[in-house]
Amino acid sequence: MIYGFASLLLGSSADKLEPIERWPLILFIVIFPFSVLYVFYKLVTDHHGKLYSPSDYNTDDSFLKTLSVKELETKLEEDVNEAVATQLNTSKDEASVKQLSRSDIKGKIRKSEEFVIREIKNELSIEPTIGIKVSSDLYIFDAGYIKPNDELILLEVKYYTRPTISFIAVDEFLHRAKLAKSTMTIKTKFIVAVITEFESDEFDMIKNAWKNSIEKDELDIELRFYVGNQIWA
Repeated sequence: MIYGFASLLLGSSADKLEPIERWPLILFIVIFPFSVLYVFYKLVTDHHGKLYSPSDYNTDDSFLKTLSVKELETKLEEDVNEAVATQLNTSKDEASVKQLSRSDIKGKIRKSEEFVIREIKNELSIEPTIGIKVSSDLYIFDAGYIKPNDELILLEVKYYTRPTISFIAVDEFLHRAKLAKSTMTIKTKFIVAVITEFESDEFDMIKNAWKNSIEKDELDIELRFYVGNQIWA
């Protein structure tokens, strides 16, 4: 309406206005549409959650989806690739890498996830959603615990075969967590369960890396550490 009035005023009074009076109207007519377009772009991309009323998603269900069997397998393969990468980075020869095959790692990751998911389920008395993605398939986590209209708890399980860590993986998780939190309107908490192959002071580097990275962030993240031998025994 404002744009229409400005155009009407300029069209009907252009010959009666001095150049110094016409230029503000011309600039407004030219700049205003692009300004509105930019505002809508930022609103839709960065604050799309604010476009909905509370009645549209009382528990944010519209943003939460479960992973299909194929997607669960894909995520597991990605976790295996991450564990294999750290193993390759620290192993001195190919023979030592083969001591823990991909199938061994996959089995241990699966058992670790089942153990942690079950433990948190017993603590919270909430049935978990195994394999959950926030906002379509962009932000994927191992499990989610939903307290309707109250809180969403997202779980990520990390398994390490060797006392080394990929800081890229830590940064990737923090970035994913920030985006997931920005999507939700209810309180969102994260639990990171770090599983190490065995008890050793060498694994302290991994624990410290996660602690230091999370302490610098404002996200609500709880760290838990487990020894794999105790889980798989």
